[in-house]
Amino acid sequence: NADLNKRVFYMINDSLSLLQFTLKRLVFVNAAKHAYSELLLDQHLAMFGRNNNGKTASLAATKLLLFPEVNFRYCFQKFGFEGKDGQYDTEQSFRFYFPTLKSYIALEVENPSGTFTMVLFRAPSSEKSQNYAYHRAFIPLPYQEVRHLFWNEFEQDFAENLSTESL
Repeated sequence: NADLNKRVFYMINDSLSLLQFTLKRLVFVNAAKHAYSELLLDQHLAMFGRNNNGKTASLAATKLLLFPEVNFRYCFQKFGFEGKDGQYDTEQSFRFYFPTLKSYIALEVENPSGTFTMVLFRAPSSEKSQNYAYHRAFIPLPYQEVRHLFWNEFEQDFAENLSTESL
């Protein structure tokens, strides 16, 4: 019985270790008042700027990445997005985070199984149907290996073929 208890303990412990995630990097491409920004989350981080310039909103974007939501409908109840003038509505929030079809929010995550990049992007049909939807893609690579899909480091400009199809 003691041997069985040990095996169950180690199985549970091994399973729980897979749930340990480290958020490493948050990337904005044409999103949340960023043209292109990378925030390193696994290091000390200080953000400076005037009020209402997107510092808190940038970090609040992690809610979009971590919550199991797929649209901005009822966004205040889901995300609690609020500014100095009160609650942000669905339209304001959607257009802030995904103003165009070339808007992306990426999160590099590490767990015991490896490192992956989750990318959020505006649903192509959301403009016409007003459903304020976004999709997510999981790429089993660290962000540095997919950065070229978003940003051309040599030109210091957006990737030439910046598109959801290129992902």
